[in-house]
Amino acid sequence: MRASQVIEPIVPGQTATARIGPEGGRIELGSMEIAIPAGALSGSQEIRVVVEDAAPPGAFTGFSPLVRFEPEGTTFAVPIEVRIPFEGDPRLATVFWSQREGEAFVPRATRVAGGYAIAETTHFSQAFVGTACEGADCCD
Repeated sequence: MRASQVIEPIVPGQTATARIGPEGGRIELGSMEIAIPAGALSGSQEIRVVVEDAAPPGAFTGFSPLVRFEPEGTTFAVPIEVRIPFEGDPRLATVFWSQREGEAFVPRATRVAGGYAIAETTHFSQAFVGTACEGADCCD
């Protein structure tokens, strides 16, 4: 994305689908981007991204809607990169990804650049940008 472009937030109900093969590819949904590198998939597969109309679970504060990646459980041979636009404190912004087994969300190593929270994963499930931090002094 070029610096001159406006970052569009993702909104519930948006969806994108693409067929991605061993050569890799990209999926864009509004300003959200999913980059699947060459070699991540062994064969051609339909990939779908859905923005849910659901709040982040538990005590998390959400900076983006919940995003579902399908087919759930897809495992990649090499990490893929997900760039999720968010609205919130960039010092606290973290990508939380649901675990392969169970319903818990765990923080991913996240870098923030220009209104995006960027993380890598090797499997598809659900994710959102947010914080588990509470209170005005939680970053100190």
